[in-house]
Amino acid sequence: MKALIIRGKDTHTVRLLDGLQACGIQCLVDENTITIDENFYDIVFIDPSLNRPIPKFHYNHLFFFDTEDDPRHFDKGPVYDLYKDKVKAYVKMSFVENDRNDSIKNIGFPLGIYPMLSNVAQFEVPEQYNNFTPVMIASPTFIGRYTPVENGIYNISIEEDIISVATHEDGHKMYNQRYDWLVSLRKNEISCEGGIVFHQGNNLSYEWQSKYFGKGINKLATNPVSYKDSINKLFNNRIGLCPAGHERICWRTYDLMATGNIIIGTDRKKQLALINPKEYITIEDGQDIGTVLHSLKRNYKEILKAHQVNKEPFKNLTPDKIIKLFLKQLE
Repeated sequence: MKALIIRGKDTHTVRLLDGLQACGIQCLVDENTITIDENFYDIVFIDPSLNRPIPKFHYNHLFFFDTEDDPRHFDKGPVYDLYKDKVKAYVKMSFVENDRNDSIKNIGFPLGIYPMLSNVAQFEVPEQYNNFTPVMIASPTFIGRYTPVENGIYNISIEEDIISVATHEDGHKMYNQRYDWLVSLRKNEISCEGGIVFHQGNNLSYEWQSKYFGKGINKLATNPVSYKDSINKLFNNRIGLCPAGHERICWRTYDLMATGNIIIGTDRKKQLALINPKEYITIEDGQDIGTVLHSLKRNYKEILKAHQVNKEPFKNLTPDKIIKLFLKQLE
């Protein structure tokens, strides 16, 4: 199978490229640096923000695409009006339904992580290894331009100088649900495996984050681990935390699905992806996660059994099946 990706202003096209290549699709990316030949392409993806002429091409399936974190992202260029009656769908990493009112269906594209999770989903954890300690090893990503829930519980630790909702210089609110949850667990005396992995030289660094969320956030820090070690931690600790990051769908969700862990997640705000969990415990914004976990504690074994259904999409998942799943969204 052969695909053509015609890129405009999209900044994370590699996400789509990785997903397609992981499914064995031969991809050509046009960024106005190559000449598109007139050969047949099984699938063509066009960034609707494009504002340059496109050479002639032949295809079977034609889609718009963008790969931004925000599922409602839409950057319209001249190419949108030219092809809006020809595309079969608008392809996104995550999406909501009918957000543009243009009758073009939103669907999810394959992620590069999907094929490797097939082997993970085959492993069955013996019951005696069930340890219900929450796990979260995450960057300090946060939601910008956030409106706090009225009367919501947003955890702070005054004595340690940690807050979870901060105000940026331009006046908008920023919500770091990861700090919020970790502070709540500490207040409720609930142990957690992991913590926050800070980065260097950007808004995920301790230096940048501490200006807004408090100097004490270093107490929530942990060391990075390899992907293999992170999966092993999930097998050994059967609760996974999925707070919001830059948006509401976290890639960690797929690891938790494949390992069969209990998923404690943020409110997804009706956001969807190509593969979604069937069982998912939602923590609403402004809800205290520590209190919720205490209320669930006596039922962890039953909840874990119910969450095993989340493994099914990844069992025996092959690149061909992923492509079929992708195209099935058109039905």
